Parts: sequence; C-alpha cells; structure tokens
Amino acid sequence: MISPYGVFFPSCLYLPLTKSKLMAKKKDTTIGIDYDRFGIRGARMVAEEVGGDRLTALDAVKEMRGPFDTAEALIEGLASMRTAIGAGPGETIVSCVNGKQVYVAQIPFRRLADDEMRRALRFELRKKVPFEVAGSTIDYQVLKPASKVGETSELLVSVVGNVLLHEHLQIMEKAGMKPDVVDVIPTAAANAVRAPLSRGEEESATRVVVHIGPETTTLVFDGAGPFFTRAFFFDAATFYNTDPTAQPMGARQEKLAAFGQEIMRSISYYEKTYRIESFGELCPVGECIRCPGIVNQLQTVGLPLHYGRPIQAGGGEAKQGTFDLAVGLAARTV
Repeated sequence: MISPYGVFFPSCLYLPLTKSKLMAKKKDTTIGIDYDRFGIRGARMVAEEVGGDRLTALDAVKEMRGPFDTAEALIEGLASMRTAIGAGPGETIVSCVNGKQVYVAQIPFRRLADDEMRRALRFELRKKVPFEVAGSTIDYQVLKPASKVGETSELLVSVVGNVLLHEHLQIMEKAGMKPDVVDVIPTAAANAVRAPLSRGEEESATRVVVHIGPETTTLVFDGAGPFFTRAFFFDAATFYNTDPTAQPMGARQEKLAAFGQEIMRSISYYEKTYRIESFGELCPVGECIRCPGIVNQLQTVGLPLHYGRPIQAGGGEAKQGTFDLAVGLAARTV
C-alpha cells in the first residue's frame, strides 16, 4: 500500500504541461489528498498521450478550511473535497499518513527474494523501530541493488502501524474515497521538492526538506547522502492561526529559537554521522512556511532557501506552500 519515493516522477510539479515517459492509459487522472486538523488540500493531475508524448497538466487545486478535530468533521470535510476536486470512478487517489507510528529509513540489507526479504526485514526492524513491528505494514524500495544474491543492497524502508493505517483508510472510505496509494509524510515531502534526474545522474549535494505541520515538523535529508528523516514537536499553529498578541513576545521568541536550533542540531548530526561535506538547499514545505517568524528562523540555518513556485488556482495565485504535498502526491502515478 505504501509506495516509496523512487516511483515518483516530479517533473510535472507546478508546470502547466510536461512530457513524461511513463507508459499508461491514453488519459488518466490522479488526485492527491493532504490533510491535517486545520485544513484539507486536494490536487488533480491529468496525463494524456498527445502525438506520441505523455503530457501532464495540473488540472485543479482545492482547499477546505477546518477545524477538523473529530473523525466526523474530517469525514464531512473530505466528502466535500471529493465533490470539489471532482474525484470520480476510475481515478487514482493518493493520500498520506503522519504520526508517531511512522518510520522511514535507508538501510543496507542483503539481497533476497521478495517474500524472504519482507520476513527478514520485519525481524531486523524490531531493533530499530520505536513501535510494534508485528502489528505494522512494511514496504521497501531498492535504491542501489546488489549485483548478486547474498550481497548488500541499499533499501528505503517504510513502516506504518496498522492501527494508524487502518484508521486513515476507514476515514477516507467513509468520505467516499478509496486510496490506491498511501504515502508517508517523509517520502511525500521529499517527492514534493525532488528535482528530476536523468537515468544514471547523481546529485552532488544533500538537500534538507522541512515539512512544517501544525504541531510536528518533519526533516528529510535527501540527495547525495543517505535518505534520513526525523520529526520533532513544534507548535507552528500558534504562529499561523492565532493572534500574535495572544502569547508573550518572549515566549514566542523562545519557541522560534528552539525550532531553529532543532534544525541545526539535526543537520550537524547528519553531517557527522554520514560524513557529508556538501549541503544544498533548505526546502520548506507546507502552509505554515509563510509565517514571518518561521521564515526568519529558517534563514538563520545558513542554507539557501528554495520554495516551490506558486501555482494558479481559481483565477488567482495559490498561497505558497499550501498545495506542496497535495500536488506532489497527485504527480506520483500520472
């Protein structure tokens, strides 16, 4: 169910029309759905064969504002989104999950047949995953294959607790949408900003993706070094959805400073652990990236900031960052 990031072809992000080499039906549609307790974002991507080329276009983006603090409110909001974005029979739905029972890591592992690999991974991951692996869904992608059986491959492994996954699927299905692919926030965020590479081309630097959710910030290191992710609590909603005077200035500055320090500590850890010499851009993702205090802290990290290009929606320009994940999810299978 969980599709790691290597199957994603991101060249269509924020572009009105793009060629793609994927083999598929003459015309198909993928809808990406991203939500949290403050909002639901949807993106509709259409791919069509024209003159022997596969052309991809962003057809529509829609947003529903919350709060969606209860399952009932979320189901009602998702049902409204289904209608607004035009999700119909035969169209692919891609969604994503986030939470404490999500684990993604790049690990070296010996090459095995697929059925053996999953059993062996489940046993191996018991030592690494901070929740019960026996009650989880595991998927993996081979990043660097071994040349023969018995040698070590580099795998990107995703693990999601079944309780979290089943709850997500039930909510989506009650809203009238049955996901064909369920992603996780770390790979979804990486895919939302990942630059397209030619076959065999390697990246010379590691980018740092920062997905800023209402309560949790997820960092993803992706590029020349190993794929690595960590999450930490940061109450971004305090800075985005409330009156700035509702909290003492000193307390606000302390929270923002701690946010910046967490990012810099993570970069330092990654640099020392994996002996990375070159970092590329810092790529913020998500609606909360536009908060002035958060922008100022991101600037103190010292890496060049790279934001996704604003997109056109409803006759005007969509808010920067709002649809990053939704568009990235929609682009996964077209």
